[in-house]
Amino acid sequence: APCWIDGIAHKDLFFDLSLQVIGEGLKACSCLQSLTIQLRYGDLSIVGARALASGLVSCPLTHLVLDLPGNHLASVGTHDLAEGIAKCKTLEVLIWDMAENSVGDRGCRNLCAQLSLCPRLHTLTLGLGENQVSQRGTRGLVDALRDMPLDSLTLRLQCNPIGSRGAGELGRLHRPRVLHLGLENCEIGSGAVPELADGLSGSPGLTFLQLHLLDNEIDKGGFAAFWNSFRNSGVRGMDLTLSCNPVSDPVVPGPFPASLQFLRLSLMQSGITCQISEILDVFAVVAFLHIDLGYNALACAPWKGSLALRELYLSLYDTGIGEAEVAMLCEGIGGCLNLEGLELCCASGQGGNGLGVLGNKLPGLPQLRQLSIDCDSSGLDVGFDSLVCGWPRCSLLSTVVVRCGGCKIRAGALADALGNSKITTLALALSDCGLTAQDCADLGWAISSAPKLHKLDLEVQDLDEGWAMAIRSDVKCQSSVDVRIVQYAREPLLNLPASW
Repeated sequence: APCWIDGIAHKDLFFDLSLQVIGEGLKACSCLQSLTIQLRYGDLSIVGARALASGLVSCPLTHLVLDLPGNHLASVGTHDLAEGIAKCKTLEVLIWDMAENSVGDRGCRNLCAQLSLCPRLHTLTLGLGENQVSQRGTRGLVDALRDMPLDSLTLRLQCNPIGSRGAGELGRLHRPRVLHLGLENCEIGSGAVPELADGLSGSPGLTFLQLHLLDNEIDKGGFAAFWNSFRNSGVRGMDLTLSCNPVSDPVVPGPFPASLQFLRLSLMQSGITCQISEILDVFAVVAFLHIDLGYNALACAPWKGSLALRELYLSLYDTGIGEAEVAMLCEGIGGCLNLEGLELCCASGQGGNGLGVLGNKLPGLPQLRQLSIDCDSSGLDVGFDSLVCGWPRCSLLSTVVVRCGGCKIRAGALADALGNSKITTLALALSDCGLTAQDCADLGWAISSAPKLHKLDLEVQDLDEGWAMAIRSDVKCQSSVDVRIVQYAREPLLNLPASW
């Protein structure tokens, strides 16, 4: 059976002493295959690391999770623990977070040199944030890892002074099929991008790349150089974060990578002032597009849509666009005839009612199955009725999420939409909507009138518990809908294909 040891909640627990006991106990666990240890922000030092390492040798582990940030392992303790892990010849998956442990360059090199001795290891995650790792440590890390037969590699190096040269060293990691690099706030400039991108794009087996470069010094030249390197690569999925970089103008030179199917791109607070349609014309050639343009001063022009898109997530938080611009954008979305999932966030001032145009465009989206609308701070007074009226005319639509603030919900319009549609899952998050007792009764009646509805998540911030109970009771008396009046946690609309 898997073993889980969690010492986070125990303020008086001495981690070193505890691991001496645990290490001795592990020596008797001759059948243990999965082990998770969480000991965060305590007094774990070299003594505890050595005790744990001695116990790990006796276990035929295949999966090991060590969640140990904020301790005192330093370079010696990290090396000793890694040496014990390297003796686990059956280990296949290792997830080790040692952020804020003063590992340093020497510890980083020694750690990876030991892990390279694990013959069956195919999935590796290393959390090395805030450990004073520089270019020198990054080079040693890459030298040890680059020839390992890893299928998936995750390196979290955030808040280390690796600089542009250290980032360039990471371009030599060419073996993993799935690669995740966390390089937030690492003093990386645009000059490092060609070397990093050229190396990664030349990897013949790379299919998915997650590259987080938040809060560095990459400008539009670095952005262009990145895409110029990847235009002939075979990568199929990419998650690229360049928020809080001086990108200013996201130019993509030459043809877009033909193999790319999934793209998540975050450009929040990057000084972008161009039109939304210009950005969509460049990137809406992939099947799955998630793009975050929040906190930029954007403009909007007519957009013709894209037949390539199957899923579109577009965040326009605090971009200053108004009702007319949102309506113009919705017109373009109506041209995405193969769209299966749509999530649109436009909490930016006065754009909410422009979403009413989308209701008229829904009948023209015959493949749409999932719809999420977030206008949390902009209101949707007039547009709400128009939006919900489009639901019944969208024959495959089954999941709907609506988050809005300052919006007067008309139960009649909602009842008509739900009663004539095939929606099975509905999430409503309402704030500052001024619902009265009668409104709550009408809302319960509207929900109960939906013949296909199976699940409801309802969040109403200004609703007292009595009214919440009234809605729940009214719905349960009239239907078998599963009602949860809680905070609604949004998740990605569609999962990545298993082949990625």
